[in-house]
Amino acid sequence: MKYFKSVLVVTCIIFFQLTAYASPETHQELVAEYIHLSGISEALASMPEQFEAVFAQRQLVTKSPKAEQKIAEIIQDSFDLAQAEKETSAILLQLTDPQFLEKLNSWLKRPLAQKILNEENESSRPENQGDMLQYISRLQTFPPPQKRIAVMQELEQTTQLSELSSRLTIDIMRGMIGAFNQGLPEDQRQEDQEIAEELFKIKPQLQEGLRQQMVLSSFYIYRNISDDELDEYIQFYKSDIGKHEIAVVGQTLSFVLQNWFYEVSDRLIDLVQENRGIRM
Repeated sequence: MKYFKSVLVVTCIIFFQLTAYASPETHQELVAEYIHLSGISEALASMPEQFEAVFAQRQLVTKSPKAEQKIAEIIQDSFDLAQAEKETSAILLQLTDPQFLEKLNSWLKRPLAQKILNEENESSRPENQGDMLQYISRLQTFPPPQKRIAVMQELEQTTQLSELSSRLTIDIMRGMIGAFNQGLPEDQRQEDQEIAEELFKIKPQLQEGLRQQMVLSSFYIYRNISDDELDEYIQFYKSDIGKHEIAVVGQTLSFVLQNWFYEVSDRLIDLVQENRGIRM
């Protein structure tokens, strides 16, 4: 009996050692699966293309087309997809655990989740932005039913897209302004607290503008998704798993984007020092 007990003790020790060794790998695999299923990898890859579309529009109205073009080139050249994916994986490993990811990945594998993700990815392509604007414009002449409007309002409120977008925008602006500020002569620099206060003041207006934009865009993005399907989708993001995913993705994207724009800011400082005539 003593021998049997010894075998059990040794077996348990080996088991926990193997578990400790295997868990990080299993966790890593779950993170990689989540990045693939959620569409984060495609979102990261499309970032330079999205910014290119924005700058293409700005070229039509800017008073400094050469400067804007140079800035656009710096932003795109500064983006390293492999590094962004590596950072995303590292942050997700810190902010999640295998049990949570198993449940989340199980949801993402469901036909409804995949259908909605496909619609989101397809609608976000730059070449479809013109169709989206036309679709939104037609809503003024042919408004959707009140039930559909209520669903879109609840969807935005539940997923907190405007809150996430405004927070990411503020984070990026803080990083860029802070880095740019360091490139100025000392007597022309703003205090960090002053920068933070200015950004804090514009956040409510920024968030409300983004909220309206998100709701209007949703009519186009989910035009092929029924009210019942969207209600199921909303209920998931009201659950603990859905809420946690929203928080985790927000922190992860914030970290990745800030790192990207820190690199952009350093290059912009060099650009300004080379040509003082450029105004940011």
